[in-house]
Amino acid sequence: MRDLYHAYEQWAQVAGITMKQQQLTVKRNLESLGYMVKHSNKGDKVVNLSLARLAAYHSGGCIDGDGSDDISI
Repeated sequence: MRDLYHAYEQWAQVAGITMKQQQLTVKRNLESLGYMVKHSNKGDKVVNLSLARLAAYHSGGCIDGDGSDDISI
């Protein structure tokens, strides 16, 4: 989740967004969208979500994967 939130902060800054969501709010929003968030000894992870997939989605690229893409949150 940490990596995802950091990327979100960078995106928001570039996009000129000044009212950013807090990390807990981002996590809760992802959960409400159906993403599973699991806690590990290295922090929270969003199951089946990766920054590469997000970048492909926002650029209109093809999104595919084997379902094993987890990202620290």
